[in-house]
Amino acid sequence: MKKSLHVYVDPSLLPNEYGGQLDSIESDMNKTFIKWTQEHNDYLIQLEQYNVDLNHVSQLLINVKKEHDI
Repeated sequence: MKKSLHVYVDPSLLPNEYGGQLDSIESDMNKTFIKWTQEHNDYLIQLEQYNVDLNHVSQLLINVKKEHDI
């Protein structure tokens, strides 16, 4: 699963439980992100339905992370 996930989401944006480079999914920041994704699930599904290039979105998030030193 980890390798197939990495096709769509850069490892620098994933918690270490999913082969990523971020803190554990149990960290407060990740709990906040999980809550956000649950609250915005409909929006995320729409992105997929409209064929939004998630690789492009992933790259945008990486750039924001670098710019804001997150």
